[in-house]
Amino acid sequence: MIIRRLAISIVFLSVSVGCGSGLPSETDAKEDLETLLNRGSTVVSITSFTKVDGLRSRHNEIDTYEIQFSADVSVESDPPQMDQVLGKLTYIRTESGWQASDFHAESRNERKRGEEINSAKRVLYEISQALLQYKIDNYEFPSEAQGLNALIEMPVGEPLPINWREGGYLESLSNDPWGNEYIYKPTNHGFEVISLGADGALGGSGANRDIVERYQ
Repeated sequence: MIIRRLAISIVFLSVSVGCGSGLPSETDAKEDLETLLNRGSTVVSITSFTKVDGLRSRHNEIDTYEIQFSADVSVESDPPQMDQVLGKLTYIRTESGWQASDFHAESRNERKRGEEINSAKRVLYEISQALLQYKIDNYEFPSEAQGLNALIEMPVGEPLPINWREGGYLESLSNDPWGNEYIYKPTNHGFEVISLGADGALGGSGANRDIVERYQ
C-alpha cells in the first residue's frame, strides 16, 4: 500500500512536548506529520523531512502558522514501498502554545496519476469533437472497423465519407498516458471513446478506472 491523497482535519492535536510558546520547529513538524500519517492501520515512517516554507498570519483574530513541507515516506509492506508527499501543516496559537489544527498532503505518485487521468480526459474530449465534426461533414460517424484512424486518413469501406475534410480531423493520435490505444465504439445514435486506465483492462477503480467520453 502506498500513500495516496490524504486530507485529515485534526482540531487541537497536541504538538510535540517542548514546543512551548515558540513556533513549531522542523523536528516538531516531522513528528506531528508522522503521528497523523499513522492514525490508520498502515505503519508509516518518514525517512526525510524538509521544511519548504513557513508563514505566520492572523485570520479571524486567530494566529496561525503554516509549514509547507516535502517528505520521503516509507510504508511498511513486503517489499517496503516508498513515496514522496508534499503538503501543509497548519498550527494555531493557544494559551498552551502552538497546536496542530489542520493537515493536508498529496503524494507525488498520486499527483502524477491525477495528471495522467486529466491528460486522457482532454484527449478523449478532442477525439469526441473531431468525431462530431466528421459527422457534420459526412452525415455518419466512422464505423467501428474504420475506427479513429478515419479522423486522420480518409477511410475505405462503408460508410464512405462523402465530404472528408482535406487534412483530416486530427493531426495525429497517440496512445493514452499508459501506452494503450483509445477504444472507439459506435452506438445506435452516437459513440463511446474509452481509455482503459492504468491497468489497460476493463473496469477498475482509481487510476485503473476506465475513462469514457460518450455522445448519444
